[in-house]
Amino acid sequence: MIESLKVTVVVENTARMGVEGVLGKHGFCALIEAKNKDYTVKVLLDAGPSPDVLLNNLKALNLDLSGLDVIVVSHGHYDHTGGLLEVLKMVEKPIPVIIHPDGLKPKFSSKPKLRYIGNPFKESDIEAEGGILVKVKNPVTIIDGLT
Repeated sequence: MIESLKVTVVVENTARMGVEGVLGKHGFCALIEAKNKDYTVKVLLDAGPSPDVLLNNLKALNLDLSGLDVIVVSHGHYDHTGGLLEVLKMVEKPIPVIIHPDGLKPKFSSKPKLRYIGNPFKESDIEAEGGILVKVKNPVTIIDGLT
């Protein structure tokens, strides 16, 4: 069972967080800090649309990713993965990246016209920066009580 859970939204569409210097941009990134009776984990859910906004907001929110335990990618669109390589560089250690097996396949949108909306990098780029791809179709338990 989770004893404490803290979710900090790092990047989202607006900048109405009440924190000076936070930028809004289409996309999403959140830092989840969870603790059960045995462990504490730091999980990054998505990595926002771009390294510049992600880095800016991490600094504005005074967040440190050095103790990050795992990265979870909700889906393979650029606005949720654009900052992933920068996060891996910051962490400076091998780290699991949980993603659906189709998460790195090309993605397109036809609105307003046909355009690429998938990841801005290749699987090999993630691995080169220390990402250990964990491709799953079903929920994964990170610690007891956090799936």
